[in-house]
Amino acid sequence: MHRRTFHELCTWLTPVLQRQDTHLRPTIPVEKRVMIALWKLATLDSYRSMGNQFGVGRSTVRQVVRAINDVLLQRIIHPRDLDTAIAGFTSLGFLNCGGAIDGTYIPIRVPEHQTAQFINRKGYCSVVLQALVDHQGRFMWGSLARPMTPESSGTQVCVTGWR
Repeated sequence: MHRRTFHELCTWLTPVLQRQDTHLRPTIPVEKRVMIALWKLATLDSYRSMGNQFGVGRSTVRQVVRAINDVLLQRIIHPRDLDTAIAGFTSLGFLNCGGAIDGTYIPIRVPEHQTAQFINRKGYCSVVLQALVDHQGRFMWGSLARPMTPESSGTQVCVTGWR
């Protein structure tokens, strides 16, 4: 992800994620919250491992990821918009089409001890994204899996809440 894209995402999420310091401890900055969520979504790492990596508790990681997912899920269209998508594809010349589907490898960096879990057939570490979009390129469905797993070799596992 480019630095500019990251900062745009943080700016967009700040009104929802901004917290106030308490007399017990300072709040986790929005930038760090976004980093935690992006890393968790990209690596499929455990909450405990993520907490150790970012110096926060595993319950904090879970809360941060859920909060950001809730915000991002509002941007995904749902099947009730299927008729609109079909009409949109028809106007583009694709009859009886409700979505366009494709997949891609998303390169990631992983710790040395986890390289084997994420290496793809092309020889680099990645996660596999398969997505369905409407006529405007908006996500309708998505699936994220590790390469070389049953999930990425035909049977896609839907990420919770992505439908």
